[in-house]
Amino acid sequence: MTAAGLLIGVWQYQDQQAYNEALEFKRTMWSKRLAAYEEISMVAAQLVTAFPSEVPLVAGIPPTAQPRENTQFDSLSRRFYVLYWGKLPLVDDSKVSSALKQFNDELKSVELGESNEIILKQKGYFLVKTCQNSLQESWYEDMVHPLAADTAGAK
Repeated sequence: MTAAGLLIGVWQYQDQQAYNEALEFKRTMWSKRLAAYEEISMVAAQLVTAFPSEVPLVAGIPPTAQPRENTQFDSLSRRFYVLYWGKLPLVDDSKVSSALKQFNDELKSVELGESNEIILKQKGYFLVKTCQNSLQESWYEDMVHPLAADTAGAK
């Protein structure tokens, strides 16, 4: 009887250790997701407020080949692409990934002179709200009810 009790105690201890390690990993990933979402939200906000000034287009020259006056917008655009292709795919979920793609597509349209500030702002706002919702959902799933997410995948 004592050996069985000892084995059960060891098993329970190992099970609790595995649970604690999984929970700590989820906390770490959530913190990284928060940092990445904060960063992309700030870059998106800066991009929509640093919209390139209107430059008269020269006939016969594509908009991308014409000089632009807004180097701040260009710098922020490059920063967005670094996050889009670098940090964010490591932590984003499918909804944020979709919102990022929409913002990315709109940003490309702006750079080509094919879109306007209002649409870029709408896509930026949608991106930020999607990040916010993702954080709330993942906090609930991973931190408030961590076992629910683990057992749901096991079925």
